[in-house]
Amino acid sequence: KASRPLVSKFLAMKLAARSWPEMNICILAHGMGGTEKDWQTWVEVLSKLYPDWSLHPLQKLAPGCRFMGKDVKELSSLAADEILEILEKHRSQEQHLVLHCIGHSMGGLILRGALPKVLEAIDSMELGHYVSLSSPHLGIQSTWLQPFHAWRNLCWLSWPISNQLLHLAVQDCAKRPFLLQLSQAEGEYMATLGRFRHRTCVSLAYGDPLIPPASGLIDPLVMLDSHSILDESFWQLNFDESFDSTHSDSGDQRKVASGWLRVPVAILSGFSLLLSFLLRVLVAVTSLCSSCCRSSGGRQLAPDTPSATLKDGLTWEASQDLKCTYPQELYEGLVSV
Repeated sequence: KASRPLVSKFLAMKLAARSWPEMNICILAHGMGGTEKDWQTWVEVLSKLYPDWSLHPLQKLAPGCRFMGKDVKELSSLAADEILEILEKHRSQEQHLVLHCIGHSMGGLILRGALPKVLEAIDSMELGHYVSLSSPHLGIQSTWLQPFHAWRNLCWLSWPISNQLLHLAVQDCAKRPFLLQLSQAEGEYMATLGRFRHRTCVSLAYGDPLIPPASGLIDPLVMLDSHSILDESFWQLNFDESFDSTHSDSGDQRKVASGWLRVPVAILSGFSLLLSFLLRVLVAVTSLCSSCCRSSGGRQLAPDTPSATLKDGLTWEASQDLKCTYPQELYEGLVSV
């Protein structure tokens, strides 16, 4: 109900501004521990692709974005003020403002939290494209069955210093965590996100120590194969069936050990595979035992849900790869747009 007047007003403004030339402004927000310099390459590339765009990496977030600095809500307010300063410089009666947003990691959440305040001040603006790069839309918690990721469940221990990690882990407020506020289907944040022409989520397939792929992609069913920790980094591009197979040779470009290095690398790789296999067996056995215990208690779960527990009034579920646990209410709000 709250989003209907906002959307109706937006459609009316869009029809009235069709005859105006567009002024495209792109805001780029860095994540935890970042600065505006993180966007130098992006600014160079986007300037060539869209020479008529005005690109603005946010510059005032860095002090608050340090590790265990300000929380996401405070940073959203700071970002909103800086975005308004930028937009005021470009406002013109003869131009129609179109705002694009790109956020990396925590920056994607900061932008979502900042936009309602921005649109409240400048309601004659259209929203173009929202892009998040490894942003934890579903939070950063993991199941305890993933030992290399489960440390994120202990973010609540940082509460005497900062609420930043608590916000990212959905551990800040038992009744209404800030990430849940951002994702409330009928709230102002989701109404604003729904106004974008396009919304895109991008995430690392593996290698991100903080953001699980399911959270970055808002896809609990995602299952991505990871390479050994001993392998050198390489790019992997996954194409669907509609893509021309003649271009698919650009993926999986890795370096291979040569000469005498092949022997120790082969031994270490074999040990890594064995350890990975044992961990998978442990996870499978533990999940089976847990499922048997739940079924014996008479509780029925959805067939595609690895786990579901009720905690703090929220229904917590696990992604298929068990690297992400999230409130079902959070996911349902996000997919509403």
